[in-house]
Amino acid sequence: MGSEDARPVIGEWGGDYRVASGVHLARFEKATIALNLKVDRYVMIAGGLHADLHHALDGHTDRCSSSGSVIKLVSQGILQTDDQSEGKAVNTAVLCERSLLVDIPSTLPTWRCLGILVSLLAAMIDVRRRPLAEIVSELEVLKSHVRECPATKHHRTAHLSLVAASMKLADLIFGTTRWCLPRSICAMRILLKRGLRPSLVMGVMERPFAAHSWVEMGDYVVTDAADRVRPFKPIFVL
Repeated sequence: MGSEDARPVIGEWGGDYRVASGVHLARFEKATIALNLKVDRYVMIAGGLHADLHHALDGHTDRCSSSGSVIKLVSQGILQTDDQSEGKAVNTAVLCERSLLVDIPSTLPTWRCLGILVSLLAAMIDVRRRPLAEIVSELEVLKSHVRECPATKHHRTAHLSLVAASMKLADLIFGTTRWCLPRSICAMRILLKRGLRPSLVMGVMERPFAAHSWVEMGDYVVTDAADRVRPFKPIFVL
């Protein structure tokens, strides 16, 4: 980002811009994907608009192809002026190369997983009935209140293994490619309540467009296979 006097004001559309509140970006070579949590919607920004978006974020509105491009990005809720919000920029995260579903095989009996499967069904209903931003805000509050308890490695592994085993069972019941968001929300709630601090990750692919979500804990993917999440670029990390 440049200094204050390196950002020229050009008419009514010049000045400083930030990513709008509730919007998160994943930047690719020729396009940017925006996730608007407030309306639970993805937007693909390509071509000249993609370049102008990043000119505006870098404080160089003088390099934009036209004033209309910045106005369009503001009207779409992607950008807002610097005095309106401290919106977030592009999210980054280290993708884990290992998965608990593979690296910590579980021998837990099925009945141990039933409680988590009930919680998963509740999360499925929740996602259909409540705005995504509201659910994410709930998880943010839960995580902010967690100070990871000094649990032994054995107890920590036991909690993670139970969730991983339940996700394996969910794969058999619901399939491996559906319900990734409810699975992630369910796992986050359970692990947070057990005093752990996992990360919820939402990722996107540019071509063909696809979105996915999963939960990470330390060096592991908890709710998915590592090779399934590897093609996705993180757009939101909690």
